[in-house]
Amino acid sequence: MPRTRKRTTGPGRPTAHIANTSHIDPSVVYTRAGVITASGVSATRLALLAAEGIKPNWFSLGRRQFVSGADFVAFMKRAAEHEAAKKAREAEIAAYGD
Repeated sequence: MPRTRKRTTGPGRPTAHIANTSHIDPSVVYTRAGVITASGVSATRLALLAAEGIKPNWFSLGRRQFVSGADFVAFMKRAAEHEAAKKAREAEIAAYGD
């Protein structure tokens, strides 16, 4: 049976654990990893929302992506409204199916 190798270099993907979160300052520009850490919104949630057409206003410099704090706060509000509407539609469909 082949042994799997453990990754030993690099910090890996940023994670969004509540113990690590602080807050989003609207006057600060964040990297993708920085906004994930500060907001608690995971990379997976960002990808799922992007697949549904809800994206922050990223801008690129070289290979890195950035977003202003104010734009990310507006994105979080749009995402919350989108998810609330999605849950309401799902509840309506579930009630209709009963």
